[in-house]
Amino acid sequence: MLFIDDRFNRRGLGTCLFERICEEAKEIGATKLFISAIPSVETIAFYKKLGCVKAQENIPEYIDTQEDYCLEFLL
Repeated sequence: MLFIDDRFNRRGLGTCLFERICEEAKEIGATKLFISAIPSVETIAFYKKLGCVKAQENIPEYIDTQEDYCLEFLL
């Protein structure tokens, strides 16, 4: 899970964490990330700003609720 407390938003912490996740994923051989996100405007905008796009394929076991918005990020 990637979560930043509202008190610390817009300080680059989420971006730093996302970049670190990407580094770790590449090290273990991943070629893309699947993201199941809460469907808030801020959350989706954050991921899209980083280059994430709507997922081409959903992975049901990683989706928490029917309302989640699924994205992917190519590494």
